[in-house]
Amino acid sequence: MSDFRQQRYSYSCARPRFRIISRLIGRAFTGLILCIAGTLLVAPIESVAQTPTSTDEAQTVYVTTHGLSRYLPGHWGTLTVEAVNRATEPASISSAAWIEGRSDEQFGRSVWLPGESHRATWKPVFIPPQPQQEEEANPNLYWMGVRESGGQEVLATARNHDRIESRQLMLAGQQTVFAIISDATDQQLETSELLRYVFGQPTLQTVVLSFDIGQLPVTPEALDIATTLVVMGDRLAKNSAAIEAVQDWVRRGGTLWLMLDTMSAESSQAICGGDLHLHELDRISLTSYSLAASSNASPREPDLVHLERPVQLVRTFAEEVDVLSTTDGWPAAVVAPFGQGRVFASMLSLDGWFVPRSMLERELPETQDRQLWSTTAGQDLMSSLSGAGSGAPLDAEVMKEYVTSRIGYQLPVRSSGAVVLALFCLALVAVCGVVHRLQKPFVLMPGIAVLSLLAVSGFLAMAASSHTTPDSAVTFQLVEAAGTQDRLQASGVVAFHTRESSSPEIGSTAGGMIRFDDSVIANSTVRMVWSDQHAWQLKNARLASGVRLASFEQPVNIQQPVILRGTFNESGFNGHLHGELARGLSDAVLADQTGFTLPVEVDSVGDVSVNGSEPLPPGQYLASGLLNAEQSRRQHVYRCLFDVSQRRRAYPEQPTLFAWSAPRKLQTGRFDEESLSGVMLLSVPVVIDRPEVGQRVRIPSTFLPYRSIRNSELKFGFAPTFSNSRRTWTTNTSSDASKALLRFEIPASLHPLLVDKAKLTLKISAPLREVEILSGRPPELKNIWSRNSPVGRFEISIPDEAARTPSADGGFHVALKIGPVQLDELAQTEAGTQDRNWRIEWIQLEIEGLVQ
Repeated sequence: MSDFRQQRYSYSCARPRFRIISRLIGRAFTGLILCIAGTLLVAPIESVAQTPTSTDEAQTVYVTTHGLSRYLPGHWGTLTVEAVNRATEPASISSAAWIEGRSDEQFGRSVWLPGESHRATWKPVFIPPQPQQEEEANPNLYWMGVRESGGQEVLATARNHDRIESRQLMLAGQQTVFAIISDATDQQLETSELLRYVFGQPTLQTVVLSFDIGQLPVTPEALDIATTLVVMGDRLAKNSAAIEAVQDWVRRGGTLWLMLDTMSAESSQAICGGDLHLHELDRISLTSYSLAASSNASPREPDLVHLERPVQLVRTFAEEVDVLSTTDGWPAAVVAPFGQGRVFASMLSLDGWFVPRSMLERELPETQDRQLWSTTAGQDLMSSLSGAGSGAPLDAEVMKEYVTSRIGYQLPVRSSGAVVLALFCLALVAVCGVVHRLQKPFVLMPGIAVLSLLAVSGFLAMAASSHTTPDSAVTFQLVEAAGTQDRLQASGVVAFHTRESSSPEIGSTAGGMIRFDDSVIANSTVRMVWSDQHAWQLKNARLASGVRLASFEQPVNIQQPVILRGTFNESGFNGHLHGELARGLSDAVLADQTGFTLPVEVDSVGDVSVNGSEPLPPGQYLASGLLNAEQSRRQHVYRCLFDVSQRRRAYPEQPTLFAWSAPRKLQTGRFDEESLSGVMLLSVPVVIDRPEVGQRVRIPSTFLPYRSIRNSELKFGFAPTFSNSRRTWTTNTSSDASKALLRFEIPASLHPLLVDKAKLTLKISAPLREVEILSGRPPELKNIWSRNSPVGRFEISIPDEAARTPSADGGFHVALKIGPVQLDELAQTEAGTQDRNWRIEWIQLEIEGLVQ
């Protein structure tokens, strides 16, 4: 018992010592754990600030909408690409985007960034046409960041973001889109009731969009959705890249509206590159003025406007433009062609065209006083703006037909066939001579058989050698010059011929676009990667064997503007073609709105002369009687180029030279450029200089377009089968009697002109009717020709001096009177089945005179 107590006492005495030791050990262990944990927690923070733990976290790419923020199926648009490089070293960051359901067609952007920097840029994207059942759905856009790792492309992930992100794009549908570039903010534009009224915002057919402050268009694709671009203020003129993009977009067929009262004269000239010939004199404020529509077709009384708040008018002197309306005699709005598109300029403030009703008609009810009233000239202006440009001059199918006829094979040379036939004939004569001398007629048949076999073998060898065995490419280029601009607009089609599937290098260092027509091998993801404003490359493009087609559009910078300057003399037209493309041209013609082309010759130094050629009737464009295979193809292209049946307006809208030459290297769609063959069709505007006073001139019908006009005093109306917009007679016939007045337009550089010879030629079919033709200054018209039942082609000389005197503004007037059907009872029974309708196929005028 005592031993037990002694042991318990000894244990109780040692226990405090054990507790002290255990506590010391526990505290030391806890401190060690805290030190290790602190080190682990602090280390990641320091590494994020200095060196990221992975390449993915160092590089981040975001993709958002850009520019107008709306998209249209079958058109191009642009996206914003925001790239972030958190690393200290520079890096190239890439992104790829595609539309839902079209992951095989991607659009990429490669951005180089220095260390620890951020950059926002753009890239084009094409919205594919939607199926009819999905027209109302907005497509989803997918994008991802990509990087190179071990020679392969891998996904780049960003912290707190998925590998592949998506968002929905807003479509504009089939509405008319007005795009606005203005110094005003979006809030100011949205609160402008006047803008909403003018651009039709209350209706569902029109959408008004504006560019953000930092998102001016840098490529024409950024404006592809827009119908009309409205420029207000000087903001656009301060960005040279945006000006270049806008000009390229207008050349493709866009409509540009410049409100000159909101910008300086320097800004308007910078935007149009000097092609808008307006000279600003001064700027005035008006409260009372007359606003008249300057339409020769339907003259109307001007609107008299009286306002409480003054509006501004920029008084200008206009040259080489069409004046749409005038304010107190000064141009209020003008329009001028610009490539395939148009440039409108308004000199009167916007609120001078659309004013409150109460300012004009006091007797209107109070409920209508707040409504805006559109002047007649304002209605004409908006009606003109609603239309599109002239559109593409040549359909892509015509270009494809040309290149496919030359790719993969070529026609044997005619001279080679002639040589084979000549040798066959000579050999046949020799055999006949030998048979006659030897008097062995039985040798004749075997000899002819042998010669025939040799001739057939020669033709087969020619046919076999005509097939193109090596890989090649053929292009058709339509290159349009802009006159005073040092920039060309090229479009066309390239046909690639390969014996086996291949992966060609396709790209550009000068911008532009190229699209293949279902010619990329299936199951391959093709990506158009942009690395700079004008540099892109098509990656992973794998072409199947055979003939593959691709269409392209390309702006081209040149050293010197290409333009044809000329004038008239006794023999007709002559001039000189300036620029680097003035050499090696053939099959050239001059064309205007008349439909009568004039064949010309362009020599080695660029001189253009007629050499006795006469204008060709519609449908004939080459003067040669016998055309070779290449000329037949060119004749077909001309026929499609000048066909106005599918156009809104005549083409071309101004005198233009068309000529053929070898293709130009455009740096678009590179594919063995050394072996590239084909043709280039060059389009050059013509500037007509004024001849010396007293110079005798002859003006061919090509340069005398005309239009149908009204005259209330003479009770003449429009010609029922003539289209003023297309400047041509339709194929329709008319059964009613008609009185029409035609106004031929003498070139402005020849005013005033004393006309001493005039010849009118027409092709008409008007059976059972009396037709009269009159000429002179309205209302005093002289009868110069009359005929009963005219059918065929007629040449009419105008001998009367009063009948061939043009008006003060250079108008030469010709009137047509087509009477009713004239049949007695006997003739009616005998000719009851005859066609009694009348039709005019074409009319042309040629004049000679002295420049005053």
